[in-house]
Amino acid sequence: MLREKTFDTGTSVGRLLMQQAEQWAREQGYSEVILRSNVIRARAHKFYESLGYTPIKSQKVFRKVTPPTRKDVSTQNAVKREPQHIFGIDFSGAQEAGLKIWIASGMDTGEQLRIETCDSAAKLFGSKDRDHCLRSLYDFVGSKNDSIFAFDFPFGLPCALVEEAEWVKFVLGFPSRYPNGYEAFAEKCRTMSGGRELRRLTDVVTKTPLSPYNRRLAAQTYFGIKDVLRPLIQKGEACVLPMQEALPGKPLLIEVCPASTVLFAKLDTRYKGRKLDKGKRVQRENVLRWLMESGNVSIKGQVCSTAIANNEGDALDSVIAAFAAYRAYSGKFQVSDRGKHAYALEGYVYL
Repeated sequence: MLREKTFDTGTSVGRLLMQQAEQWAREQGYSEVILRSNVIRARAHKFYESLGYTPIKSQKVFRKVTPPTRKDVSTQNAVKREPQHIFGIDFSGAQEAGLKIWIASGMDTGEQLRIETCDSAAKLFGSKDRDHCLRSLYDFVGSKNDSIFAFDFPFGLPCALVEEAEWVKFVLGFPSRYPNGYEAFAEKCRTMSGGRELRRLTDVVTKTPLSPYNRRLAAQTYFGIKDVLRPLIQKGEACVLPMQEALPGKPLLIEVCPASTVLFAKLDTRYKGRKLDKGKRVQRENVLRWLMESGNVSIKGQVCSTAIANNEGDALDSVIAAFAAYRAYSGKFQVSDRGKHAYALEGYVYL
């Protein structure tokens, strides 16, 4: 089923989706395609007509409210699935992090994930300064009860570099163990590992591209653990899975890796980069199309436009992170039994 809110009608992505639907119909032996569109969507009607479709009828939908009996109420409560807010966050530890942190916001309606907004932290929090944005992000997460947040920074280090027996103790002691900034943090890790870039078990399994203390990722790991995870855990304001138990009324945090999610979908991961050219634009459209086709997901047209046009691809990563969070939530955050001990100490990447 194609939902009109998926893309602004008239965009190249919208046309590609219709072409895919028609191609599928031909391959299945169908001789025609019939679609439904609300009578108030005049712009959508023009779009479909431009593709060769002609209107054949209009409809009215009728409804009657029937108050449930006592027995019905208990049944309803047992099966009803409350809407769940889901946030995908493309994180950054850069000095002007507000320009690089992007947050996609969606809602699990019980039938699908509906991604409705995608904005930079600078826009949401009013500053591009790292310290300001991370404080605001911490406050933002802590205020969203019963929500799910997917972050794309490593939540831990390889076991060989962790002296604590428990992940929570590792996080709470992180600032005192690494007090001199992210560069000193990365250097200490390299020294402890004999100059090697060790990887966590979850990095190996999910094929994340970098070690947590690689020079390109060290700032994200350092500031993410120190300024987001630690204060939330210290004050009991969130639960981090699978290292902690999920508690009702608390936001849930999980680690994701958008590049790995795309890689496992067998799509081109070269959609990011400082220069947005035609090739990257097409790759981003392919990723968005895959997100729509792989599950019950709809993406607001403006979000798609932002994800395609954002120069370095951070906006799209936040959308992919939201999708990964929804998929993990739908799968009840299941973790492979193999390697559970390592995951409990190092962290786990949900795809």
